[in-house]
Amino acid sequence: MEKPGKAEIDKVINDWNKHFPALKRYGSGRKLLKLYGPLIYGIELEAFLSDVYRPRVVLFTLLDDRTAFAFAIDQLIKDKKGLDLDVTYKLHDVQFIDAVNTLIKQSIIPLEENINPEHAIKYIFKFLNIRPMGSNPFASCHTIMLLSKYIDNQDMADNYFNVAVKLIKEESSDHFIKSNFENFDLWVEQQKKLTLTDLNERVKANIIKAKLNRW
Repeated sequence: MEKPGKAEIDKVINDWNKHFPALKRYGSGRKLLKLYGPLIYGIELEAFLSDVYRPRVVLFTLLDDRTAFAFAIDQLIKDKKGLDLDVTYKLHDVQFIDAVNTLIKQSIIPLEENINPEHAIKYIFKFLNIRPMGSNPFASCHTIMLLSKYIDNQDMADNYFNVAVKLIKEESSDHFIKSNFENFDLWVEQQKKLTLTDLNERVKANIIKAKLNRW
């Protein structure tokens, strides 16, 4: 299995970018992304095996105070057999158009559109319904909790927030909650008290942290 060189990887990224011109390569990495408000989303061409890459759909927010890119959606694309879709570097020119079309058909996110927080919440709930069995929903649910602050309808915002909290309680293990929170209910109340001003300040800070202001 021959490992691809930088020029080969750059060609792969550029070929995908031609099909998704609204996305932009993040640094010299494997992500093609779109920044819109507190959201950043697009495609990651994951380095899987040394001779293979896997396209996946990703959505992050800039709302976390611990990390610049807070994960919300990481959607694996499936081939006709229901297996994770792989593209071989040496066969890239033959395989990648089919991979592009498959990703477009399966993507939860309309990758080249401007996504507002309410739409993002709905896409995240959709992802939670198809996520790999046994995976922890915490990161996605926490994102929903924070994005709910951007919803004008307070009843709807409260419902999104409360459903996300309920999912964390029901689908995260006791060990996860006990090892990550001294008092989970207190943490929930702290998230509830966050304001739009608080969150927008985080967005500004994370744009600088992730060097998106120079992107």
